[in-house]
Amino acid sequence: MQSMQSVQEQKEYLPDVGYIIESQLLLSEKEVVDGAKFIGDLNPVHNDPDNEQTIRLGGIIASGSHITAVFSALLPTHFMKFGPMLGAHMDVKFTAPIKPNTIYTMNWVVQSKEYKKSLGGTIYANAGTIIDPAGNVTVRANASIILY
Repeated sequence: MQSMQSVQEQKEYLPDVGYIIESQLLLSEKEVVDGAKFIGDLNPVHNDPDNEQTIRLGGIIASGSHITAVFSALLPTHFMKFGPMLGAHMDVKFTAPIKPNTIYTMNWVVQSKEYKKSLGGTIYANAGTIIDPAGNVTVRANASIILY
């Protein structure tokens, strides 16, 4: 458990423009199938390796909703150490499928921050990408959070 002093020290430091959050993503085929089922995405490309479309895609791919949930969760998981926060906006563009058993790099970069007196908090605008092992961007996103 952190001491009160270390929590206070963390709150005195707030991320600035250029601040980076990075994490790795590796999903097994079972996690891809289970993730799609859990969120109710029953598209066969997420769970049926014999489906014609799945074969055309080179195998089972992750549900966009599942990936969006995992990717967007990096923001509150990371920013909550600086104080209470809420998500405010997110848009996502998929440029290539996320496949199982592949290590992807997920990152968010703070693009701007602005204190809003009316909200009593700072709005952080973030740009995010998920990159495959070859360096190709598979997902691009923009998200805003409010840090109180």
